[in-house]
Amino acid sequence: MMIPAIENMQCAEHNHSRYLDVWEHSLRAIEMFETRPTPDALQAHHREVERYLNGPLMGYPGRWRIVKLGLLLYDIAKPRPRAVNLQGELRFAKYETVGTEVVVDLARRLRLGRKVIKLISCLVGNHLCAMKLLKSWPPKRRAITRFLMNTGEDWLGVLLFSYADVRAGLGELRPPRDISRVELVM
Repeated sequence: MMIPAIENMQCAEHNHSRYLDVWEHSLRAIEMFETRPTPDALQAHHREVERYLNGPLMGYPGRWRIVKLGLLLYDIAKPRPRAVNLQGELRFAKYETVGTEVVVDLARRLRLGRKVIKLISCLVGNHLCAMKLLKSWPPKRRAITRFLMNTGEDWLGVLLFSYADVRAGLGELRPPRDISRVELVM
């Protein structure tokens, strides 16, 4: 296998979906991104979304491929920090931090450019931020400001990435309101 850590993703249980393991969830997130990257709430701005995704990034033909690479690898660390809480729910403490480190290391070994590594790091490290904004609805101005400061010029990429993740996790354990709330944040 070209990326040995992917083997750990296969057959590793995922917390939001009983029907998919972590690897299958990542593949489904790519499928969701490819089939419908733009949420309904952003359809009026589809040209700006396309411009962002198709815009060149240091010699790469667009952010599309980089977002897809991030979606392929973003849960790579999930098998490591797993635990079951008192309610019997599977949790992955700080997996986005560990995952960012693993993905950045892998991107460096693949000799991807500095800006590409920065984008992947931003996407993977902040992909849960949209969901955090939903915890107390409506989100507070301070939380939105923090999100924008953490994501910088790639805030849109993080929202699209999170949208694909949430849609991939839709299943018997994901409340239907989650997807509509993500649409509202956007």
